[in-house]
Amino acid sequence: EMGHASLMRLYARVGAFSQALAQYEALTALLEQQLGAEPDAATTSLRDEIQALAQASQHQPPLVAAAPLPESPAIPLTPQLPLVHDLVGRDRELAELARLLERHRLITLVGPAGVGKTRLAEALYLTAEARGLPGRVIELAAVSQTDFVPGALATALGIATPETDPTWETVAAHIGQSHLVLVLDNLEQILDAAPALADLLRACPRLTIVATSRERLRLRAEHVYHVMPLALPDPAAPPSDALAGYPAIDLFLQRAANIDPSFNPQETDLQAIAEICARLDGLPLAIELAAARIRVLRPAALLDQMHHPLPLLTGGPRDAPARQRTMHAAIAWSVDLLPSETRLLFQQLACFPASFSLQAVLEITDPGPEMAGAGLSMRLDLLEDLLDANLLRRLEPGSPDPRFAMLTVIREYARELLDASADTLRIRARHAAVYGALEEAQIPLLTTDRSAAASDMLELEHPNLRTAMTTLLEQDDGASALRIAASLWRFWLLRGHISEGRSWLARTLQATSTSSTALRGTALDADGVLAFAQGDYVTARGRHEAALDIARQLGDMALAARALINLGAVADEQGFPRQAAEYLEEALHASQTLGDQRTMAVVLANLGQVAISLGEYARAADLLNESVLIFRALGDPHSEAAILANLGLLSLMAGDASVARHCHQEALRVFRDLGDASGEATELLNLGHATQHLGDWDEAEALYNQARERYLDLEDRSGVAFADLHLGKLALLRAEHDLANAFLGCALAAAQEIGDWVAVAETLEGLAMLFS
Repeated sequence: EMGHASLMRLYARVGAFSQALAQYEALTALLEQQLGAEPDAATTSLRDEIQALAQASQHQPPLVAAAPLPESPAIPLTPQLPLVHDLVGRDRELAELARLLERHRLITLVGPAGVGKTRLAEALYLTAEARGLPGRVIELAAVSQTDFVPGALATALGIATPETDPTWETVAAHIGQSHLVLVLDNLEQILDAAPALADLLRACPRLTIVATSRERLRLRAEHVYHVMPLALPDPAAPPSDALAGYPAIDLFLQRAANIDPSFNPQETDLQAIAEICARLDGLPLAIELAAARIRVLRPAALLDQMHHPLPLLTGGPRDAPARQRTMHAAIAWSVDLLPSETRLLFQQLACFPASFSLQAVLEITDPGPEMAGAGLSMRLDLLEDLLDANLLRRLEPGSPDPRFAMLTVIREYARELLDASADTLRIRARHAAVYGALEEAQIPLLTTDRSAAASDMLELEHPNLRTAMTTLLEQDDGASALRIAASLWRFWLLRGHISEGRSWLARTLQATSTSSTALRGTALDADGVLAFAQGDYVTARGRHEAALDIARQLGDMALAARALINLGAVADEQGFPRQAAEYLEEALHASQTLGDQRTMAVVLANLGQVAISLGEYARAADLLNESVLIFRALGDPHSEAAILANLGLLSLMAGDASVARHCHQEALRVFRDLGDASGEATELLNLGHATQHLGDWDEAEALYNQARERYLDLEDRSGVAFADLHLGKLALLRAEHDLANAFLGCALAAAQEIGDWVAVAETLEGLAMLFS
């Protein structure tokens, strides 16, 4: 198309207007026949200008260059086609740019594909025009060589002549001392023209240039303005009726109404639209293309298709440039401009599902044979190229450990390139190996004083760990995937990812051999722990018994001790403390034989809990204090907090509610610091109970409700049942009988369903008091 446009321009310069217009018709036919496309907007604009010249040539001599007007305040320009100026959510940016336009003569709007640089620049031009500043918006996407830029500027300014090829000097002489605002759109493919633009600004002291580019021009006079995606609702904030006030959502609603005037979104539609906009990272072009699907797909159905959004984001306006009619084309435009080694790195970075560290990039990616042996500096240069091209983002710029990420649709495009390459299996295998090693290094720290940092690291890399397990399963390495899943149980428990953890354990157990191995026994035991955390005691007991069977077959005393401890916990929770004590005494013997101090401490703590259940309070205190000393020596604050919680329960049973509240407050603080959602929920409930005994019923009710919300988040049915039980008993004390009946009824149904007989007994006691 660029060649056809150049030929049209040459025909027009020598006055052969009919040949120029015939060339346009030939181009139109070829595009339709071969690509099912239409000429670019810049080419169509050139056709219109040639038609105008042809009509004018019938009444006057050929157009010649205008003489420079050194003192003229403005250059008279022919009217330009109307610009798109229906900006949504860009009031702040437009106001900032208008102020910058008063202080800077070269402003470059940079940002990723589809972020709306062109539309914002056009709106800025209209703002300047309204203030009496003449100007021009010049589309340069079709210009692929620096030598063609003066001709494009001359044509737009109306100074092209058939006798000579315009030069930078011609353009500079024409502008002279005139006030003029030039918007140069899409400069990224001709960045070599940047020095000439700097010379033009020096030669024309009243000229202002607003450029749009995927990357900066790197000129001293340049003021770079980063155009960011549209604002989105905070995902951590509760749902709000004001969703339509967010720019990204407002843009979707406006474009959807243009497509389907009958579209009348309800509250559920707004929530789905908010999630769609979040999946698209607030990119205006992507949001507009998604909204164009509203006639066929309602928001909820459209959201279901957003796991791989790129194929949906098509069907842009026919009068838009081809690269803006699909999100795929918009991204391809940027990627195709990259050098081969940078493009290779770009596609390899698609192995990361979310953010990633610099160290991971260096360990996983391969710069290719052209850069074999490339040092750190060269690899950093490639990353910087991607940052400059806005195909990559640096997260938390102030952090000493740099992390990077791609916008969703850009990562989707990179993933297409990676999947189609011969490198995909190798790169994905490297990714799985690197994050398998990271998990091995961090998991042991969860039982040390570095637990919080390790838990934060695993949370940050959780998307990469998921992808690593998926890759290993797809590459038929179920054993490696099972090893990761079996090790992550403590992290999943601490951070509340219990349902997800059980899902991964089920998938990896199913994908591996059913033979009795220590790894399989460990995984079954881990699944039992997570099932216990959700109040699924029947499943928990079955998993721990299966793990114990494997341990005994293999003579694995360490696995046997862990399974026995967990069987003891289940038995005690279900109201069988003497059976629990038998399991735990056997576990204690095994841990003493092994000389395993940590396991001994765990057993002693659990025996202390069983002693509480048996009413042996003095023995319980001795066991708990013995356990806490071992954990303190091992440097395990999490386990210390768990025992502190048990001491709180013991204090309350001994009648000292003040000491109990202090113990639970301290335990709650530690669990929150460590990010242990399950421990936090339990301690909110315990703290509420101690507070109720001290007579502060309002505060107790608030704590019970907080605990109930945490248990709901964790999908812990037993925890929810106990929260309902406590709320029911408190309502009973307040003589709120209907409320008490509702809470106790829910608690009884849940406790019966999951087989929590302690909760069943306590709830029946509460109901008996109610009916009496």
